[in-house]
Amino acid sequence: MSDAGVSPPPAEPAVDLDLRLVRSFTVVAEHLNFARAAAALHLAQPSLSRAGDRNPLVAHFVESAKNLLLRDA
Repeated sequence: MSDAGVSPPPAEPAVDLDLRLVRSFTVVAEHLNFARAAAALHLAQPSLSRAGDRNPLVAHFVESAKNLLLRDA
């Protein structure tokens, strides 16, 4: 039987995570607050927020009026 003309399934998009992004996600998840997580990581809060913009794990957080919530997996 020939597979001619049958295209393979689409590839999963590549996720480029480095250890800093995983570590920052973990600390934000522990503190559920960007300012406290930034202090624990010895970073400025804006730099942690910018790092979150390129971190696909950030989609697991929901911002409320006062803090962050972690979505159910």
